[in-house]
Amino acid sequence: MGTFHPWIVRLVFLAATTASTSDLPEREKDALRTFYTSLQGTNWTNNGGWTGLFNSSVYYSPCSTSWYGLATQCGASGQATVTGISFISENRLNGTLDSALVDVGTTLPNLTSIEFEKQFSLSGTIPGNILCDSNLVNKLEKLSLEETAISGYIPGSFDPASGSSSSCLDSRPATAPLRNFFIRDCKLSGTLPSALICGNAAADNMYSFKIDDNFISGSLPSSSCLANRSSSSDLRYFYVHGNNMTGFIPSGFMCGNSAAARMRKLRFQDNRFSGYLPSNDCLNSRPSSSTYLDYLNIHANRLSGTIPSKFVCGSPSARRMKNFYASANSISGSLPNSTCWHDRTSSFSLKYLWAHGNSNLGGEFPDGLICGTDVAEKLHTLRVYSTQISGTLPNNDCLNSRSRSTQLSVLYANWNKISGTLPSGLLCGSTAAEKLSSLKLFGNELSGTMPSNECINSRSKNTKLVLFKMYDSKVSGTIPPSLMCGSPSSEKLFEFTMYKSQLSGTLPSEACWANRTDEAALRMLRVHTSGLSGTIPTSLMCKNSSIEILQLQNTKLSGELPSCPYGTGNAMLKQFIAYDCKFSGNLPSWRNKLRQLSIISLSNNKGLEGTMGRMLPDSLEYLILQGTNVHGTLDDLARAPNLQKVLAAANQLSGTIPPALFEGEKLRQVVLSQNRISGAIPETIEKAVRLEKLRLNENRIQGGLPVGLSAILPNLTELQLHLNQLSCDVPMELRGEWLPAKDKTIKVLQGSLIGCTGLENLRTADKNGESYVCPEDAFLIPWTIAGISGVGTLIVFYAIWHWHKYRVKAENIEFDGEVAEVHDDRQDKLESKKTRNNLEIIADNNMKLALIALFSAVLLVVIGLPSFMHAPSTVKCRYYDRYSMALIRGFETQASAATSSVGWVIVILMVITLSLIAGAQKLMNTEVEIRSKKTKKNRNRKGSDQIRRRSTAMKETFSLANLGSESKNGIALSSMRRVESDDVREERKVDPLQ
Repeated sequence: MGTFHPWIVRLVFLAATTASTSDLPEREKDALRTFYTSLQGTNWTNNGGWTGLFNSSVYYSPCSTSWYGLATQCGASGQATVTGISFISENRLNGTLDSALVDVGTTLPNLTSIEFEKQFSLSGTIPGNILCDSNLVNKLEKLSLEETAISGYIPGSFDPASGSSSSCLDSRPATAPLRNFFIRDCKLSGTLPSALICGNAAADNMYSFKIDDNFISGSLPSSSCLANRSSSSDLRYFYVHGNNMTGFIPSGFMCGNSAAARMRKLRFQDNRFSGYLPSNDCLNSRPSSSTYLDYLNIHANRLSGTIPSKFVCGSPSARRMKNFYASANSISGSLPNSTCWHDRTSSFSLKYLWAHGNSNLGGEFPDGLICGTDVAEKLHTLRVYSTQISGTLPNNDCLNSRSRSTQLSVLYANWNKISGTLPSGLLCGSTAAEKLSSLKLFGNELSGTMPSNECINSRSKNTKLVLFKMYDSKVSGTIPPSLMCGSPSSEKLFEFTMYKSQLSGTLPSEACWANRTDEAALRMLRVHTSGLSGTIPTSLMCKNSSIEILQLQNTKLSGELPSCPYGTGNAMLKQFIAYDCKFSGNLPSWRNKLRQLSIISLSNNKGLEGTMGRMLPDSLEYLILQGTNVHGTLDDLARAPNLQKVLAAANQLSGTIPPALFEGEKLRQVVLSQNRISGAIPETIEKAVRLEKLRLNENRIQGGLPVGLSAILPNLTELQLHLNQLSCDVPMELRGEWLPAKDKTIKVLQGSLIGCTGLENLRTADKNGESYVCPEDAFLIPWTIAGISGVGTLIVFYAIWHWHKYRVKAENIEFDGEVAEVHDDRQDKLESKKTRNNLEIIADNNMKLALIALFSAVLLVVIGLPSFMHAPSTVKCRYYDRYSMALIRGFETQASAATSSVGWVIVILMVITLSLIAGAQKLMNTEVEIRSKKTKKNRNRKGSDQIRRRSTAMKETFSLANLGSESKNGIALSSMRRVESDDVREERKVDPLQ
C-alpha cells in the first residue's frame, strides 16, 4: 500500500483544524438562544449541544460537536452558518413557532430546510416572511410542519382579517428553490395560495405540495392557471385531502398540458369537491410514454358523472394507474365494460380499485376485472359494495383458470344486486383461490349452496383466507367444518360471519374443535340462522382457543350451555351472544373460567333458570338477560366493577338493589323492570354520573325518590320508575328543572303516591304527569276520609238499632197473633201475620244497610289510608302497606286517581242505597200504620157487634125457657150458627183479600 505525500497530509490536517475551529456568528447564536428559550429547551427530550449557548465553559461549536436538530455548514475561512433546523421526532418542543423564529430571514439567512414533525405542543403561526424574505427566498428548499398545533394561514393566502391576500409569492424569482412544502395534520385554515402551484416561474420548481388534514377551505387553482404552466413544471405530488375545500377539481391536474403528464400522485379525498372527472377525450390526449399518474384518490367528495374508462383501461396512458379510488361520491353510470378490461395489455398495472358507496353506480359485474386475462391477475383489492351493480359473479371456469401469480386478496361486493350462484372457485379449487384473504358478498341475491367440505379441505396450508362474511342471501347447505377447524387451511381464518341465510345443520363437531392447534387464528364466529340446530360443543368455549367473539343468536340451538370444568375455559372469549335460542337448564359456571368475558347476552331463552352468581365474571361489562326464568338476588352484580349495561327485565329476580351496583364509574344502563325487586333505591345512585337509562318500573320498590338522582339527571335520557310503591314528597334537591320531556323518557308518577309538594316540574316532565292526581288532591282534605268513615259507622249503629227495634215489634205482633189464634180470632191472626212479615222485611233491609255502610266505611279507610298518611303535615316518609298498594294497583289505573274516583263512587252508591232503603222503609211504615189502624177499627166494631149478637141470642135463649128441651136445644144451636155466620161475613168485609 502506498503512502501519502507529506504536503497532502498537512493540507488535510489544516482543513480539519480550520473546520473544528469554525464557529457561528454571534447574530446566529442570539437567534438560536431565542429559539431555545421560546420553545422551553430545558425540557426537551434531547437538547445536546444547545446548553453551551448559555455557558461558555461547556460550549462547543456545532462544527466540532453535533447539536441535536441543527444542521450547519462549516467554511474553511473559520465561519460557520446554520443551514437547517430539523426536529422530526417527538422532542417536547413547547411554545409558538412565530416567537421562536423572529425575523428569521435576517437572523438565520442561510436556512435551506425547516422541519418540525410530531411536535404536538408546537403552536403559533407560520412566520409571515418565511416564504418571501429576500434572503430566504433564494435559499429555502423545504418547509415541513407535520403533526403540530400550528394554526393561522399559509403565507400568501386569503386573510379574512385584512380582506386580501399577499402578493409576495407572485414576485418570487424564477430561481426560488422551494420544492417541498409540507404542512400536514395541523390546524391551518384560510385558503390555498395558487401562486405556490402555478402562475409564476418560481411555482414551476415545486415538486411535492402536501397540506392535507387541516381546515383549509376555498377552491383549487383554476384550470387556466394550471394550463399555463410551462413544460418545465415539475409538480409530481399534490395532497390536499382531509380539508374543507369546495369547487371543481380542474382537469389540468391530470390532462390537457404537458405538465400534467408528470403528475404521479393526486389526493383529493375527504373534501367537498363537486363537478365531474375529466372526459375520456382529455385523458386520451395524454402522451402514452410520458404519463406517470399512478395514484388518484377522490374518495368521499360530492362528485357526479361517470367514471372515465381511460383512467384504468382503454388507453395506453392508463397503463401506469395502480391505485384508483372513486368511492363515496355520487357517481353514476357503470364500471368500464368487460371489453375494456379484456383489451388491456400486460403493461397495465391496476392493483387497487375502489368504487363503493356510489348508490347510483350500476351495470353488470365485469368478469374481465378479476379473471380471464393475465393482467386481471394483478388486481389486489376490489371494493364495489353499496352500489347498484347487478349481473353474476365470474363462473368457476373463469376463476379456476387463474394462475398461481394471481394477486386478488380482497373482494368486497356486498350490498348490491348480484344474483346467480356462489362460485366455489372463489374459495377453493385452484391455487389462485388460496390467495384470497377477505371476502364479503352479503346483501345480494346470491343462491346456490356453500362449497363442499371436500373442496374446502383440499386447500393447502398456504391458504390466506382470514375473513368470510356472507348474510342476507339465499345460500343454503351446511357450514363446511373445514372452513373453521379440522384442516390446516383453516388455521388463518380470523372471522366467519354468516346469518339471515338458508343454512341448516349443526356447528362443527366436538372433535373438530378439540383438534385445533394453538396457531388457530379464529377470533370471531357469528352464525345467526334459524336453520342451525344442535348444541354448542364444549370445546368451542372451554378449550383454550383463540375465539374472542361468539354470536349464535336467532338459532334453534338447544340444550344446556357448556359449563366449563374446573381448570378449563377459553381465556380469550370476550363476547358470548346467544339470545332468542332454545337453551335450557341452569346458568353455567363461568365465573373463574372465562376471565375476559365482558358481554353476556342470553335474552329470551325461556328455559334458562337458576341464579347468576356462578356465571358472572369480574370482567363483565354488559349483561343482557331479559325474558328468562332466572331468579335470585342482585348481589352478584356488585362484584363486577366494570359494568356498563345491566338489562335483566322480565325475570324472577328479587331482593334489594345492592348499593355497590351504582358505584361503578362506567355504568350507563340499568334495566330491571318487571321483577320482584323490593326495598328503596340506594342513595349511591349519585355516583353513577354516566347513567343514561334507568328502568326499575313494575317492581315492589318502596320509599321516595333518592336525593342522589339530582347528580345523574343531566345525563339521563330515560327514567322509568312507575308502577312501584314510591311515596314521599319530592326532595328539595329534585324540585328544580327536570329533563325536557320531548327528547327524554320520564315515567315516575303512574302508580305512585308521591306528595304534591314540589311536584310541578316532575309532573311536567313525566309522560303521564298530566293525568296524575297526587294524594292531597285525590281527597281535598285527607280528614274527609275519617269523616266519611265516621258517618258510615253512625249509619251502621243506626241501622242495627232499627233492625233490633223492628225485630222486637215483629216478635210482639207474632205474640198477638198467637193470642188471637188461641181465642179463635181469625181476622186478628191474619193481620198479625202480615204486619210481622213487613216488619221482618224492614229489619232485613236495615241489616243490609248496616252491612253496606260497614263495608263502605272499611273500604274507604283502606283506600284512603295512603292519602291520609300523605297529608301535608306528614314529616316522616312512610312505606305503604303492600296489600293496600296491591288493591290500588288492582284498579289498573293511577293509584291516586283511583283513590279519588273509587272513593267517591262508593260514597255516591252508598247515598243512593240509603235513599232507596229509606224510601222503601217509609212506604212499609206507612202501610203498616194503615193496616194497624184499620185492624184496630175493625176489631173494635167487630167486638161491639159480637157483644150485641150474643146478647140477643142470650135473650132468645131465656125467652124459650119454658119450651121442651129438644126445642130449646135446637133453637139455641140455630142462634149460635147464625151468629158465627154473621161473624164470618164481617171478617170478609173487613179483609177483601180473603
